[in-house]
Amino acid sequence: MMKSNRQAAVNAEASCLASDQHSDPWCRALDGDEEVFNQLFRGYMPGLHRVALRVLGSREDAEDALQDGLLAAWHNLKTFEGRSRFSTWLTRIVVNSSLMRLRRRRAHTVVSIEELTAPPISPLPARP
Repeated sequence: MMKSNRQAAVNAEASCLASDQHSDPWCRALDGDEEVFNQLFRGYMPGLHRVALRVLGSREDAEDALQDGLLAAWHNLKTFEGRSRFSTWLTRIVVNSSLMRLRRRRAHTVVSIEELTAPPISPLPARP
């Protein structure tokens, strides 16, 4: 049975409080220390950017997806249960962020009015 996100957050905070590990980077990040959070994620940035770039094919979109993914990870850091490696959890968030950006891009395909109203192109005449 899967734990709920709320239960995971309670467990993460409880383990930090019970062990009194306020010097532990994870506990400090869970407490909202942005500098520690940045240090934790800095090492993962190049690999995460490559993953987003492979999914999206555009450097700008990859950077936006990475930013969205890291923001989502920051907001959901307390839900990390430790059932997988942290890098796996973080990569999955960035992949999901990239896929969402790709879906939005496909949903907003632009077609010019000329393309819609132009007569169909007739096939080339057959060669004798």
